Amino acid sequence: MWWRSLVGIFVAAVPMFSLMAHGIAGALIGLAVLGLLYVPQLASISAMFPAMFPTQARYAGYRV
Repeated sequence: MWWRSLVGIFVAAVPMFSLMAHGIAGALIGLAVLGLLYVPQLASISAMFPAMFPTQARYAGYRV
């Protein structure tokens, strides 16, 4: 899910920013599309970052 979101943002960034330059309706649509593409990253990052470290490091904040 995280990678799909990242690729989606990478592909849609330039078209959405150019759409934002065409008035308030384009700005709202562009921001909504980019925001919806960013939500999966925010949802999965809280589970992904702790999984990158062993249990002892997550508990203590450093490797013992």
